[in-house]
Amino acid sequence: MNDLIDVDVFDQEFLGYMKEQKHILMMYEVLDDYRFVASKFIADGLNANDCCIMATAAYSHELVLQDLEELGISTHDKIEEGSLFLIDVNQHYSSSDGFVPEKTLNGWRDFTSSAVAKGYNNVRAVGEATFCLGENDL
Repeated sequence: MNDLIDVDVFDQEFLGYMKEQKHILMMYEVLDDYRFVASKFIADGLNANDCCIMATAAYSHELVLQDLEELGISTHDKIEEGSLFLIDVNQHYSSSDGFVPEKTLNGWRDFTSSAVAKGYNNVRAVGEATFCLGENDL
């Protein structure tokens, strides 16, 4: 992605969308492209004192933490204060029977209710859906 577009222009346009509270659907063939967008989306939220939740699979928690640290986020502090949650897609979206929509929606609702109860005005969520690709990997 970085080779295809002007990163500074992308950042400004993307951050503008986020500030307008629009939703985005990110679909990528390359994990690095997804990482680029998702990490900036979450870093911007953490800098704005939003509660941020990431449900990840191929984008491992270790990679998320690395990317956020490179963007100047003290991930340990954000996790400790409860503004950053990293959860596993397989625990949040599915059970032994596969994808469970009701479980997923209830989980997002619970996270949102918890964030509101803690006084956050906004919740940012990134939910990776590589599980629905079956055996295909990014």
